Amino acid sequence: MEDNFKIEKEITFIASVAYKDIFLINNFNIWNMEWNQLNRSFLVKDPKYHNMHLFNFRIHNEKSITLIAGEFSNNIWFFLI
Repeated sequence: MEDNFKIEKEITFIASVAYKDIFLINNFNIWNMEWNQLNRSFLVKDPKYHNMHLFNFRIHNEKSITLIAGEFSNNIWFFLI
């Protein structure tokens, strides 16, 4: 997978969260924010197991909070800024 995509070095892992577990960013629950599928994907290395994953969702709200999200495992989501 690394041969076809550039590894994103300027994004930072912030959390892994089980689906629908409350996760707040500036007092906003990420599951209540608007999610959009992106036209491009981000290749991200798992910080613990070093596997490569493609992320293609952007989360944002009216306060201009923007995150990148991807499902790493069944119902386990990673969030990056």
